[in-house]
Amino acid sequence: MKKGFAPDVSRFIRNHSKEMERIVAERDTIADRADHFVMIGFLQNERMAHLHVLLAIIGFLLISLILIVLAPQIGTFVLFLLFVGLLIPYVFHYVFLENTIQRWYEIYRELEDIDSQVR
Repeated sequence: MKKGFAPDVSRFIRNHSKEMERIVAERDTIADRADHFVMIGFLQNERMAHLHVLLAIIGFLLISLILIVLAPQIGTFVLFLLFVGLLIPYVFHYVFLENTIQRWYEIYRELEDIDSQVR
């Protein structure tokens, strides 16, 4: 990773998911479960931050829609289109985060099952 650049979160999530699925397939150790539990916490924080931003964008979108209805001007219409343009990819990213966390919960339960069988 280059210094000064933000990490590619989507790539990191995909790499971690592949690694954890490999560990489950190989029926690996309890230490991996603890590491995965920490990563679930990080992803939950990421998801919560994105939820707040998504709700803010929706709020601004609704405010701009109300402004279009009450005082139609080209500027408010452009603002509305800007928020729609922000909203669409953000919804897809949030759905990606939500689906990933659900899959990670499933992986965690599988790791718990493996650990209980080893004991």
